[in-house]
Amino acid sequence: MNTTISLENERWDQLASRTLKRADMDTVTHIIALNSQLVPAIRFAATLPGGLIIKLPDMQQIPAPTIGAAPWRR
Repeated sequence: MNTTISLENERWDQLASRTLKRADMDTVTHIIALNSQLVPAIRFAATLPGGLIIKLPDMQQIPAPTIGAAPWRR
């Protein structure tokens, strides 16, 4: 399993795009689930504080996106 360090005020989808080159909802959901050790206030925050060690999933564990880009990406 790989890890990354969050950037100050980075959103979960931005972190997914930066690290895995994919920001669909399945990918973001997998990343959040892998990081259940983070307190809920951080896991469900709109933005992340900088410097957190974030676990990343293996891309083979995540199915290919079945829908188009997220509404904020259109």
